[in-house]
Amino acid sequence: METPRLGRGAPRVGSLVTRAAGAALVTLQSLSSSASSPEPRKGAERQTHNNEARTIVPTQISLPLVIQSDRTILLEVDHPSYAEARDALAQFAELEKSPEHIHTYRLTPLSLWNAAAAGLDAAQVIAALTQFSKYDLPPNVVSDVRDYIGRYGRLKLMREPAAEDGATGPGPLLLCSTDATLIAQVVRQKRLQPYILAERDPHTLVIDAARRGHVLLHARQRHRRRGLGVGLPEDE
Repeated sequence: METPRLGRGAPRVGSLVTRAAGAALVTLQSLSSSASSPEPRKGAERQTHNNEARTIVPTQISLPLVIQSDRTILLEVDHPSYAEARDALAQFAELEKSPEHIHTYRLTPLSLWNAAAAGLDAAQVIAALTQFSKYDLPPNVVSDVRDYIGRYGRLKLMREPAAEDGATGPGPLLLCSTDATLIAQVVRQKRLQPYILAERDPHTLVIDAARRGHVLLHARQRHRRRGLGVGLPEDE
């Protein structure tokens, strides 16, 4: 019996088997590769992304001060600029707390008036705060610094020079100001009225020299808030 021949278009059995075996091998290699090289976890992807971000955007060195609207100042003790910032603050701020890592300072009328007495002006204080502050200064802090330092020396407590007519002894004790309105405010202070002997002119009061200590005591008791009870420090 004669064996039938396959047509030209019909695939041979051996060729089909070879192709099937090749496809199975490719599938096995693909599965093996997937098992040995798992996809990265979401966390790993996030970490890689963050690392790239840190490389692209360099970290800037922060400054040591945080200045708050209530005039408190926080200083980082572990910061490389700590000593420099501390020395600057010592000129015009009061240290309130000094725990291990953060020191707290405060700008007060007295600390700013002492700075003015030492020769600092408002621009120098604001410049020092700006130099070390992490953030922009609160507008009210800038305003307060200018206001309090601007008040310094507007009242002066002084001795009048002795008369040239041969009179002995010191001259009277005077409280003076170039601002007549300010002198009027002092005159209205009930706790100061017993110590005022006379109003020589709109800019000058004669003070009882024997009560000089009482005048200064009254001023210093209220110095932290208003100074002489009218918002100003006395300048002896």
